Amino acid sequence: MREPDHGEGVTDNEGGLSKYITVGMPLYRGKNQVADALRSLQAQTFTNFEVIISVDGADEDSAEACRPFLADPRFRMVVHPERLDWFGNFNWLLQQPMGDFFCYRQHDDTTAPEFFEKLIEVAHVRPDAAAVYADCQWQGGRSDLEIAPSIEGDTLHRLRQFIEQKEIHPILQEHFVLVKLVVNPRGAPSRFPKATGLDDS
Repeated sequence: MREPDHGEGVTDNEGGLSKYITVGMPLYRGKNQVADALRSLQAQTFTNFEVIISVDGADEDSAEACRPFLADPRFRMVVHPERLDWFGNFNWLLQQPMGDFFCYRQHDDTTAPEFFEKLIEVAHVRPDAAAVYADCQWQGGRSDLEIAPSIEGDTLHRLRQFIEQKEIHPILQEHFVLVKLVVNPRGAPSRFPKATGLDDS
């Protein structure tokens, strides 16, 4: 398998991230929506973040739509020459060096400019929280406001609440979530479990 191209938009963050939030964006066939998603990130009032755009399957059209944003040193792009499928691409993102929080964004996700700022405020008030998230205002095929209640209590109680949900809120499927990275006793951040599922090709 050929190695991905790491050369576009690489800044001094590579080799040791200092950003507080790492945003991972897997991208494939998203040329028509990705610019709006990236502009939404650029407009954030909380600016201590970086964005890793992971372009799957040498999708040059999508990569070209991202290149204007690489002038912003917080953005970098990696183009994979071979098709990884969505899960392979997402797993590649999860193996990259990260800041204190990880946020997964799809290529068509947009948020208000205060999105990161508000979530970080909550994270500071609740340092025991494993993740923080916001309500979701749908656009396009849906137009409703989706609200996911907080999951509170000790570990077992929270796990039971999560399992007993009739359906998993899309909000909790990581689109609009900041996940805190836990540091193990050796000082290295723990890694996410690999995502698995059907190929999206």
